[in-house]
Amino acid sequence: MTGGPPVSTGGTLVRNTILNLVGQVLPVLVALASMPVVVRGLGPARFGVLALAWTVVGYFSLFDLGFGRAAVKRVSQALAGGGGAEAARVVSGTVVVAQGAVGLVSAAVLWLLTPFLADLLLTVPPEMRSESRQVFSLLALAVPGVLLSNAYRAVLEGAQRFGLVNAIRAPFSAATFLIPLLGVLVGWSLPQIVLGLVVSRYLAALAYGFGNARILGGARPRFRADELRRLLQFGGWVAVSNTLVPLVVYLERFVVAALLTTAALAYYAAPHELISKTLLIPGAVAAALFPTISDLQARGDAASILERVQQGVKLAVIPLVPVSLFLVVFAQPILAVWLGPDYGERSAVVLQLLAVAALLNALAFVPFALVEGVGHPDLVAKYHLAEFPLYAAILLLLVWRFGIVGAAMGWGLRMLWTAPVFSFLALKRANVSPGAVFDSRMVAGLSAAFLVLSAGWIVGTWVPGLSWRLGMTVGLMSLYLLVAWFGMLSESDRGALRQAVRRLSGHRTGAAAYHG
Repeated sequence: MTGGPPVSTGGTLVRNTILNLVGQVLPVLVALASMPVVVRGLGPARFGVLALAWTVVGYFSLFDLGFGRAAVKRVSQALAGGGGAEAARVVSGTVVVAQGAVGLVSAAVLWLLTPFLADLLLTVPPEMRSESRQVFSLLALAVPGVLLSNAYRAVLEGAQRFGLVNAIRAPFSAATFLIPLLGVLVGWSLPQIVLGLVVSRYLAALAYGFGNARILGGARPRFRADELRRLLQFGGWVAVSNTLVPLVVYLERFVVAALLTTAALAYYAAPHELISKTLLIPGAVAAALFPTISDLQARGDAASILERVQQGVKLAVIPLVPVSLFLVVFAQPILAVWLGPDYGERSAVVLQLLAVAALLNALAFVPFALVEGVGHPDLVAKYHLAEFPLYAAILLLLVWRFGIVGAAMGWGLRMLWTAPVFSFLALKRANVSPGAVFDSRMVAGLSAAFLVLSAGWIVGTWVPGLSWRLGMTVGLMSLYLLVAWFGMLSESDRGALRQAVRRLSGHRTGAAAYHG
């Protein structure tokens, strides 16, 4: 592997974002198709436990100690500085050994603690208590597999090999939903389904390991203590963030499960799972932006950092607006057709609230990637440490008073203050002017987005007949996309988008294409 051409061009950011999105389309389609069968097959109470199991597996990043993000940054900087394959071998060997050791210790501790944690976290029928304990005990076994996957994938992302990353991630992310579907169809118990999910995590780690070996050219990775210290220097605050961010993001699920029931959690988790798939759009942007910012910082190119941040915000927000609009207008019929009339009745308002909040949430993804890319991961951790007590108090009150709708309201309120406050703090810490990023074109485009969503809520609430709603929704979408294309995007943005599409289609123009 060589340093190769600079990876900081606008077209490359667009291309890597599209690759990340394409790699996650298959899992989303599988989730949408499989969840109705899984929900009906398991019933609300068991599906609530499964939804919490998905959450817990995602939360295993708390054991990461920041090694994954640190490895992405180290590999990106090494390639920008000409370090090439040797630096990548050292980073890869060090982070894999460290993650493997942490994973084994963490799994052993969780194996002992999870039966007690299950009793504390869940309000389940008495006949399901033993089954729930088995589920959480099995989840402990997944920790080493999850951490090894993160370690191997981090090296690939640092090298900007997003094509390879997504070729591996797509089928294994789809397996998260295919395994429960298979289990329901063949009659597996809930613990057997979760065991299948655990096995899939280890197979994913093996696939990422082969991908890692491929880009290292067959050379053996090497562990070095001094590299471990470098990773920990950056990763310490990232580890705090990895502990806090998932807890803050998914806190409402735990509160609903504790204050209400796992059946109530199912009616909240289903729309939340749907919304989490829409956040793949800003997530794909942030994943592509982080190594790009790290590369540009190593090169000392502050002007390009500002350009990439502006471009990242647009890429994160513009594609999400039509998706959020459609969900706001058609929340009830979507849930009714997808999961059944009961979900359409109980979960529609939850989905509407979360769809609007998701657009606010998207605004914070780019500053998150920026502030870590320039080497200040402490801000993320400090911000969430400060907001957590306030958010927890508000959430407890809202869930106690309004049930699952209160949980959605709490999540939305957090986005309402997080998007502007965290974005401002992150941009200032990274020495990027907030006014330069959110210029008049950006503000006008964002204002248009929320006006369109407000109009969509009115259409979804008051306009009778699906055909009328559909026609008005298409009109609102078209109007917004025209405003975004000609008003929010600059000519260079439009050119970068055209270039990325041509390159992904196999038509090479300009400089030699980057092989991801």
